[in-house]
Amino acid sequence: MKIVVENGKVVHISKKVPQHEAFGNSIDLYKIDRAAFKILENIVERIISEDRNLWFEVALDELLKKVEFKPFDISERNWAEIDNYDDLYEAELAFSTFSLKNKKAFVFDLDGTVYVGNEPIRGTVDFIIKYSDKYDIYFMSNNTSKEPIMYVEKLKSYGIKTTVDKVITPITALVGFLKANEITKIYPIGSNAFQRALKEHLPRISFTNKQGQCQAVVVAYDTELTYEKLRIASILLREPNVKLLATHQDIVCPTEHGNIPDIGTIIEILRMTTGRQPDRIFGKPNPDLLKPVLEKYEKSELVIVGDRLYTDKAMADKLGVDFILVLSGETKREEVEKEEKFPALILKDLSHLEWL
Repeated sequence: MKIVVENGKVVHISKKVPQHEAFGNSIDLYKIDRAAFKILENIVERIISEDRNLWFEVALDELLKKVEFKPFDISERNWAEIDNYDDLYEAELAFSTFSLKNKKAFVFDLDGTVYVGNEPIRGTVDFIIKYSDKYDIYFMSNNTSKEPIMYVEKLKSYGIKTTVDKVITPITALVGFLKANEITKIYPIGSNAFQRALKEHLPRISFTNKQGQCQAVVVAYDTELTYEKLRIASILLREPNVKLLATHQDIVCPTEHGNIPDIGTIIEILRMTTGRQPDRIFGKPNPDLLKPVLEKYEKSELVIVGDRLYTDKAMADKLGVDFILVLSGETKREEVEKEEKFPALILKDLSHLEWL
């Protein structure tokens, strides 16, 4: 809508204003006081009662004849017109104050960030490959159904070179807890790969389903879950001295076919059956997961990249580390509005980080 200004006041607004008479175009942002709002309300109610198909600017044009409006020129200011999510995305990039200056290491979530199921997220993968010599690159995943070497091989298939020591999972923290608390007899709800990993790290560990012997039920992301596992765990957890330990708490796992149930659904089944909540959760958002990285770098030198608000972002917030949210996995842009603190940056994938 074009506006006409006379003696420093806006006197007319309409699409039909000739270009040579127009002071400029309105961006449809107006500030009015309570008295003016009441007048506008009455005008709108009357117009609606007569014709519901008129533009709002018809009411505004009438208000201009009753209330003094002054134009505010934004031609020399930073601004963006936002009509949809694409506009919002570009505006957030344009106004971002995030900087890679002084950053030395990236910590990437995997599922939903680097790949979805078996499909690589090309923009992020290409960024990692391109800048792997400039930044120290780590990967973290709450998914304990695979051993770290499996992640190394998967990343290699996308062209990303890394090593087992750069792949961080909750298994390390879990093993440390079991050792520190001298827990040697557990009942695991986890894949065969998860159970093998525990045996490798804890040769003295034994798996038991016997009441009176089991010290802890350990729940992981189990792609081989059976009803029998749930039944046995529910019985064991009737004993209050049996701990309930969980590697993480993700509700869903993103795949190329859509979200599928993750460990959070298993935890909920056990809660509804036994009334028990996990005594300890080791994965994201527990900041202890990143101890190996924090021993090497200052928090200001790190960037965490992930697709989930309640795990990836929650961990970054607890640590005070910059967080980049990618919209390639679980989180939708509108969900960010509920957050008390916004991510440092919101991207579709890491290819757009080079725009800054």
